[in-house]
Amino acid sequence: MVVENEAKKLRFDYKTIATLIFLFFIQQGQGNVAFATVAGNGDRIVSTNLCIDTLAVALIGAENLLAVSSVADDKKYSTIADRIKNTKKTSFNAEQIYSLNPSMVLASNFSSLKTRRALEKLGIKVELVEYAQSIDDLKRNINQMGTLLRATEKAKALIQKFEEFPAPVGFKTNRTALQYSTNRYLNGENSLINDVFLRAGFSRPQALKKSPGGQFLSTEIILKAKPDLLLLDREQNSAPEDQNSAYHRSIYSPLAGLLTTHISQKYWSCGAPELIHLIKALAKTNSDHETKE
Repeated sequence: MVVENEAKKLRFDYKTIATLIFLFFIQQGQGNVAFATVAGNGDRIVSTNLCIDTLAVALIGAENLLAVSSVADDKKYSTIADRIKNTKKTSFNAEQIYSLNPSMVLASNFSSLKTRRALEKLGIKVELVEYAQSIDDLKRNINQMGTLLRATEKAKALIQKFEEFPAPVGFKTNRTALQYSTNRYLNGENSLINDVFLRAGFSRPQALKKSPGGQFLSTEIILKAKPDLLLLDREQNSAPEDQNSAYHRSIYSPLAGLLTTHISQKYWSCGAPELIHLIKALAKTNSDHETKE
C-alpha cells in the first residue's frame, strides 16, 4: 500500500512537471522578430555553427542572414529548422563560404583554426563566439552578437529576461536535480544545464558535487545519488511524459522514487535565449514542491 501511494504521488508530480516543460516547448517557438537594420546596412552575415545560428535568428531574424550552418534545418538537432527554410546553408569550408561573399562570418571558438586563417587571408572578417557553459556566458554571447549584428536593443531585452534568475550566492537547498543522457553521460558542475538547475533553485546531489567535468556514469550510480528531479533525453516524436526505452527501466520504477521528465537536448545544450522558459518551468516545479512540503 505504501508503494502504491508513493507511485500515485509520483505520477501526479510527474504530470505537473511534464506540463510545465511542455509550456517551454510551446514558448520556444514564439518571438520571431525581424529587424531591417542589418539588411538595410548591407551586411552579409554568415553563421557557421548551430548554437550561433540560434542566437543570430533570435536577434535579427533568418531573413537578415546570408547563410547558416548545414545542420540548422535538421529538426533532430535544431530548434530553428522551420525558421531558416529559405536561408542558404553552408559548412565551415573556406571555399564555400568565400563564394557567398560575406561581410562577416560568425564562428565557434571550437571551429577549425586552419579554415579561419584561410578566410582571414581572403580578407573575410571572422568573429568568434564562445561556447556557453553558463547563463553568464550566454548573456555575454547575446551582448557580443547584439553589437556585431547591430541589434543591441533586442540583445538587452533578451538578457534582461535572465536577470529574474540571478546566479545563486551562498545558496542552500534540499532539492536536487541532474540531467542524464541516453549514452550515460552526466554533465559536470561547470556546465550550462547545471547552472540552469541552480538558478531554478536546485542543487547537485551531494554524492556528485565533486565532479566539475562531465563523465559517463552507470544507472546504478545515478540511482544512488537520489536526485529529486532527473531530466532525461526525449525520444523524437514522443511526449514529455513518455518513457525513453534507451534508459534502464529501473529509472522509472516507483521504488526508485525519482521524479523524471524528458526534454530534447537541442532545447538546452546550445544556450538559446528560449532557455529562460526551461528555467521558469523548473523554478515553478521547485516552488510547487516546497509549498506541498
